[in-house]
Amino acid sequence: MDLFNEILGQDMARVQKLNHNRKTLIRARSKDLTTLNHWRDYFLKIQMSDFLMGRKTSWKASFDWLLKDSNCLKIIEGNYDNKSGPVTTQAPKSVNDELAAMQAATAHIPEIDDDMVF
Repeated sequence: MDLFNEILGQDMARVQKLNHNRKTLIRARSKDLTTLNHWRDYFLKIQMSDFLMGRKTSWKASFDWLLKDSNCLKIIEGNYDNKSGPVTTQAPKSVNDELAAMQAATAHIPEIDDDMVF
């Protein structure tokens, strides 16, 4: 919950409480997302998706929606990744440019240890 709020809480509704249903969903997803770094990567992948973050339509994903089995699998498989735009004459970005952009976008997020509590 804290990690979700840290990464996505500025753009999505912050999670205030973990009820029984949410705890069940988190336990189920923890079979695939086994470490805090896996959860961090999952939330960062969501943050990069224009669709899931509501930057394309008025709909945006909720905490509960993101934890549902079928939705989680689609996110992990890249179904909601941004599609590349039309072909342009602009030179493609290098891997280093992409990494720098990702680091800049996530600079406000502290490093986490696997021992930290979700």
